[in-house]
Amino acid sequence: MRLTEDEPAKRWPEFTALARRHGIGATYAVPLRQRETLLGALNVFVPEAAPWGPSADGELRLAQAIADAAAVGLHNHRAYTEYRTLATQLQGALTSRIRIEQAKGILAERWHTGMDEAFDALRRYARRERLVMDLVATEVIKGSLDDATLRGGWSDSW
Repeated sequence: MRLTEDEPAKRWPEFTALARRHGIGATYAVPLRQRETLLGALNVFVPEAAPWGPSADGELRLAQAIADAAAVGLHNHRAYTEYRTLATQLQGALTSRIRIEQAKGILAERWHTGMDEAFDALRRYARRERLVMDLVATEVIKGSLDDATLRGGWSDSW
């Protein structure tokens, strides 16, 4: 949109006056798209057009090319962020699972019982105390939970 024309001055008088004071002769708003997904918009402000400068069509094509490049960058950044978040979550789950397996092994050895029974004791205690299994497993590994507390009266075959 050429700010030297009458229509912009009528539709947006304050914006047009301010832009003209700063030497802006035209402005374009072009979509930032990744395939069919609209990511945003890019506003391009063009200085006063020289008589030998590019045509409005050329300026618009250039603005859209810049917007397309920016859209690729935005899309890649979003994908990278999503993958980093997923990797962090998966690493946390794996680490938690390792601690739970360690705690099961400690209890099974200490109580001379199977891994399933040790896991059941961990799960029951976590539910009873409304704790996350990983936290209970960490306490078992550190030796902070005594057997009586952990078993909570469930000493059937142990």
